[in-house]
Amino acid sequence: MSVVIRGGASALNQEVRAGVNADNAGVVSPEATLARAGYQGTIAIIDPGTVKPGGLRRETDISGDFRTRVGTDSLLWQDAFAYTTISASRYQVVTTTMTITQAGGLLNLNAGSATASGNVVNLRTYRTFPSISSAPLYLYFSAIGINQSALNAQADIGLGFAATTATPTDGVFFRWTLGGTLVGVQNNNGVEQTTDPITVVPDNERGEYLIVLNDENVEFWIDGVLRATLTASTAQTGHGAIQSSFVPFHARLFNSGTASAAKRIGISEVSVTLGDMTANRAWSTQMAGQEQGAYQIPQGAAAAQAATWANSAAPASITLANNGAGANTLTTLGGLFQFAAPAGAETDYVIFSYLVPAGSVTQPGLNLSVREIRIDTVNTGAAVATTPTTLFWALGVGGTAADLATADSLTAGTRGYRRVPLGIQSYVVGAAVGAQAPAITFSFDGPLLVAAGTRINGIVRVPIGTATGSQVIRGTFTINGVWE
Repeated sequence: MSVVIRGGASALNQEVRAGVNADNAGVVSPEATLARAGYQGTIAIIDPGTVKPGGLRRETDISGDFRTRVGTDSLLWQDAFAYTTISASRYQVVTTTMTITQAGGLLNLNAGSATASGNVVNLRTYRTFPSISSAPLYLYFSAIGINQSALNAQADIGLGFAATTATPTDGVFFRWTLGGTLVGVQNNNGVEQTTDPITVVPDNERGEYLIVLNDENVEFWIDGVLRATLTASTAQTGHGAIQSSFVPFHARLFNSGTASAAKRIGISEVSVTLGDMTANRAWSTQMAGQEQGAYQIPQGAAAAQAATWANSAAPASITLANNGAGANTLTTLGGLFQFAAPAGAETDYVIFSYLVPAGSVTQPGLNLSVREIRIDTVNTGAAVATTPTTLFWALGVGGTAADLATADSLTAGTRGYRRVPLGIQSYVVGAAVGAQAPAITFSFDGPLLVAAGTRINGIVRVPIGTATGSQVIRGTFTINGVWE
């Protein structure tokens, strides 16, 4: 039966009908007159009904001061595995026969395609990440799977604690199961809940995975679509969905028996973000929190401390030279040094020359941001004789070669050093063995940038001094900064 809907009569006593569009949907125009305006609510559609019957919608929130509440995320961890060396500074790796490599832009679990029972690879960040009430913790990673449906092989990737082949002790994970399916896992103090099987991204295709750890539930997303949720059991004793208040990123793969095929997972990148909480953490603090402090070699190169400080061993004496080619000149980012007192001269000598690794497809092009330096020296070997020993200190920033005489060139592609004076130390005549000059500490409101592929040099000039063979200046050169 056709029904016509009419509005009230107009001032001209003309009939007004409700309008419809070509799809027979009612046409509604918001009221333009403020006095007659009504109200409309805004919501965000999280799930149109794919996972939850009826879908999942969340409303916006307004504070008591009538402001829309907007959460600001804080970056806690980020890594793209484009380089070829697993960073032992950032990750703990434990294996039993099974291998792990970093190649082809992937962190490859079971790189050697092992199928034997008992083979295991475990990787986790040394750093842990907070699970804070009312603030979601996001773990994102992208990965490519091979033989994901293989039996007797399991992979767990997520946040939490797990070792060898045992059930995790706490955490939330995507799990490629022993039975060949993919599920989401919520583990509270060893007690697990799992989702129904989730549609697997086809083998050899990159999938984007996201775990959202909320106060009382966990969301599992793949390729931007919510695939499953788990709600914490009221019987669980933890403070929320998990018991731990701090958890690491964790990835493992193991064979519980002879695998029907070699299950492999290649992770291309990972990030961890704390949501809805403005932490007001300085960028340098965020970088340091990702194991990118200048006290260690940047990711992409073999992991090591950045400064020279051999365990229980004195440094070798530097043969002072202007071009950085002197014997025992430090190639590290400062550290322990010593040199025989030279005759006074206006020559700049290189104490250390450190090359910031250049960026490439397999090496992150991280820059060094220097925020502070400290220089300490002590007179050793013999008392200062004849004339004082005066040390003028500087940094050389951004040169493309170790030689301090390197010049800018727009044809040769070279750049000279920008020298930054740091201060002066002096030892008077007769200063005994063990005499120490006042330390130099210099902070930079605007950090010094040492770009990828360029160098930072520690420079000393000794305009006043006597070449006393047994007098040795010994000290430390400390660089405080971050890789970014």
